[in-house]
Amino acid sequence: GVLVITLLNGYTEKMKRSKFLIILISLIIFWSNIGTVCAQEQTLPSGISASELKETINQYVEDNKKTTAGMAYAVFNGEQEIASGYYGYADKENNIEVDKDTVFEWGSASKLMVWVSVMQLVEQGKISLEADIKEYLPSDVFKNLNYDADITMIHLMNHSAGFQEDYTDLFVKDVDAYSNLEEAILEHQPEQIFEPGTMVAYSNWSTALAAYVVEKVSGMDYVEYVHANIFEPLGMEHSAIAMDLSDNEWVAEKRKELMSYDIAGNKLEDVFYYISLYPVGMCTSTLEDFETFAKGLMDENTVLFSNSDTWKEMFTPTDYYCGTEIGRNYHGMWMIPLGVQTIGHRGNTAGCSSYLLMNLESGIGTVVMTNQANESVYNIEMMELIYGEYTDEKYEIDKGNPQGIYKTARNFKVGPLKLLNLSYQGDLNEEDVFFVYSVGNPLSKIEYPYVDYYEITPSEMFVELAMLGVFILTFMISLIIMVVRGIREIVKKLKKTPKEKGVPYIYLAFATQLLILTFLTYGYISIMNYELAVTYQWAFAVVGILTVILCLLSVLGCYKTITIKERKKGYKVVNILVIINSFSMVVNIIYWNLFKFWAL
Repeated sequence: GVLVITLLNGYTEKMKRSKFLIILISLIIFWSNIGTVCAQEQTLPSGISASELKETINQYVEDNKKTTAGMAYAVFNGEQEIASGYYGYADKENNIEVDKDTVFEWGSASKLMVWVSVMQLVEQGKISLEADIKEYLPSDVFKNLNYDADITMIHLMNHSAGFQEDYTDLFVKDVDAYSNLEEAILEHQPEQIFEPGTMVAYSNWSTALAAYVVEKVSGMDYVEYVHANIFEPLGMEHSAIAMDLSDNEWVAEKRKELMSYDIAGNKLEDVFYYISLYPVGMCTSTLEDFETFAKGLMDENTVLFSNSDTWKEMFTPTDYYCGTEIGRNYHGMWMIPLGVQTIGHRGNTAGCSSYLLMNLESGIGTVVMTNQANESVYNIEMMELIYGEYTDEKYEIDKGNPQGIYKTARNFKVGPLKLLNLSYQGDLNEEDVFFVYSVGNPLSKIEYPYVDYYEITPSEMFVELAMLGVFILTFMISLIIMVVRGIREIVKKLKKTPKEKGVPYIYLAFATQLLILTFLTYGYISIMNYELAVTYQWAFAVVGILTVILCLLSVLGCYKTITIKERKKGYKVVNILVIINSFSMVVNIIYWNLFKFWAL
C-alpha cells in the first residue's frame, strides 16, 4: 500500500510539473504572438502598416526592375526588424545575386562613425565641442586660413568651418599614394573662403579633420580606434574602414566580387577607388552590419556611450534653420525632411550609394545599400514609402520668397578649379521643396540640407560669364587667324613672295596660346579622371610660365605696332588683334587662377 501511495504521489507531482510547463509554454507562445501582432499592426510614418511594408517594397522593386542593379534594405524598430530584403545582382554579367554576404560601400554615411568617435571623446572629457580645434592639432595643419575666428568641432559637425570644396586626390587608384590620414590631410589643404559659422558648405576635408583630431586626442590610428570603440562593441564582424580595406580581409575579398552600375543599370568599368580621406567615405560592409550600426546609433542605452546623456546630446541640434525651431544638423547628422523629420546621412562613391535614416518619434530606422552610383530610386524615393512624402503643410514654416541669383557655397573660389564654378540658381518659389530663405547676415542665402546657396549680384554673374565667353573667343580667334595666316604663307611660298618682317612674333604668340590650351586640357582631363595631383600640377605651373611669356609677347607686339612705320595697314590690324587676344587670355588666366597649381 505504501508503494502504491508513493507511486501515486510521484505521478501526481509529475502531472503538476507537466501542467506547469504546458501553461508556461502557452504563455510564452501567447505573448510572442501578441508581440508579433503588435509589430504587424504598427503604422509607419507614411501611413503604411508594418505588415504591408515588405510587399509594398517588393512591388516597388518590381516596378523599377529595368533600372535596378543590386539593392539591400532593412527597416527596424528598436531591435525588432520590420522588413528587409535583397534584390538584383552584385554582378549582373556573372549572375551573382545580392545576398547577406554581399558588401557595399557606405560612402559618406561613413562620416557618422567620425561623429560617434568625437562624441565618445567628448564624453571622456578629452574634446570640447566649443574649443578651437587648433588646440588639438599640429601648427602646420592650417596653411590657408583667411579669418582669425576660431574653428570649433561644432563648425566641423555643421560643415560651416568655411573651407572651399576639396576635390584633389580624394579618389585615387594607387593604394600607396598616401601612407596615412595625416599625410592626406596635410598634402591638400583647401582655402578658407567663408568666415566660420556663416555658411554651410558640405565638406569632406572638414570631416577628415575631425577624424584627425580623434587620432591626435586618443593616441590611436583612426582604423584602430573605430574597431576598438565601434565595430567590436557592436559586433560588426563584416566591416572595414581602412583605405585599402586591409583591416578586414574577408570584406576586401568580397568587395572584389561587387560590380557597379549607373542609374540606368549599365555597367561602370573600373570604378573602385581608394579614398585618401578614408574616414569620410571608405567604410564597406554587409547590410547586416550597416543595420547593426544604425540600431546601435538609435538605442538610447547603446554600448557606444557610457552615459545615455551623451546619446541625448548627440541627438540635440547643433544648427537650426534660420528663424525656425527646426534642427538642421545634429552633431554631424543631417535632418532630412520627409513626411516626418528624419535624421541621418546619405552616401555616394564612384560605384555605390547608401542611406541611413532614423525617426526618433516613431522609433523607425532604415538602411539602404545599392551598387549604383548616385542612385535615387531606393536611396531617396523609396524612403517616402516608410516616412511619407514631404509637403510644406507638414512643416508649417515661412520659407521666405528668395528672388535674385544664387550660387552654391560648396564651390571653388581659389585655384584652377574655380573655372568649374559656373552654376547659378534663379528665383525659387517651388512648393513642396524644403528650404529656408535667410536675409543678410552677412549674405542673403537659401538654406537646404547639406548646403547654403548665397546671393550674388547680376553684375557678378555677368562678369563671370563674360570672362568665360572672352576666354573661349580668344582661343577661337587664335585658331582662325593661325589657319588664315598658314594658308596665306603657303600661297606666298607658291608665289615665291618675300617673307614679311615681324611675322614670327605673331606665330609665336599664337603658338603660346595653343600651348596654354593644350596644357589646360591635359590638366582638366587628368582631374576628371581622378589622376594623382602630382601627375598634372606641373601642367598648371607651365600655364603660369607661358602666361608670363604671353604677357611679354603682348608688350613686344605693342612696341612693334608703335615703332614699325613702314608696315602695311593690314599687318597693324592683325598685330593689334593679336595683342588684344593675348592680353585677354592673360587676364582670364589670372582671373580664373589657372596658374595657381599650389591651390590644387
